[in-house]
Amino acid sequence: MLLKQNRNSFRAPYSTTDKKEESYQLDRFNINGELVELGEENALLYIDAQDDQWCITVNDEYCCLALGRELNLPCQVQVQLKPDAFCSQTNAYLLGNYRFPQFSYLSTHREPPKIIYPLSNHDVANHSLGIYGQYTAHYLATNKSKPLSIKALKHPASKTDLLLENVSHWLGQINENVDVTAKVIPEANQAAITYSYSYGNNKSREITPLNVGFGVTHALPVVTLLLTAFGWRPNKASLNPSMQRFTFLSV
Repeated sequence: MLLKQNRNSFRAPYSTTDKKEESYQLDRFNINGELVELGEENALLYIDAQDDQWCITVNDEYCCLALGRELNLPCQVQVQLKPDAFCSQTNAYLLGNYRFPQFSYLSTHREPPKIIYPLSNHDVANHSLGIYGQYTAHYLATNKSKPLSIKALKHPASKTDLLLENVSHWLGQINENVDVTAKVIPEANQAAITYSYSYGNNKSREITPLNVGFGVTHALPVVTLLLTAFGWRPNKASLNPSMQRFTFLSV
């Protein structure tokens, strides 16, 4: 999350050469932001550290990325490609404009039950529910009729592979017979979630999140994010290996 928080600062010199390693520096490295708050930078140091340097290393099958810094000096970044990733296209991608694997994050601190929720076109377009799940209503209202990108995630009881129907069925594993409805309220510039319950041929009236168990609203973003974490991706052939998407849930 610390890397994602600073993703806009990672701009290595563009290169299509056969260089396997590139080093550069960041003028600004933010350890306190929307995703991560670490307090004073010296708190990153081991309590018995003998110097004022710290380093964070991310290592995967394609690349090794190391961020190091001596307190009060610019952050140093080193990108080293591995043999499996060494081709001109990957090299230009990684060293020219480094992007980390996309991932979604949902904090353990969730948006509490409300009658209406905020909108965010930016988050919805980027398959984000907000770190507190605050845009779940807007996301479901916008994408409810889109098919799941991973067909294996379709619930056995769902008649279709559409998102909202499958969210309802998987949420029903936690809260039996629940049906989820999501809509945008344009005049209020807000979105809303309601729940109803089926019993045989009967169906209850729509109920706001204020009038169901807290766990239903707490679990809804988790179910939604797991079903949509891979988004609606472009053709697989156009994907660079470093553009895989991952999900991190703090539950």
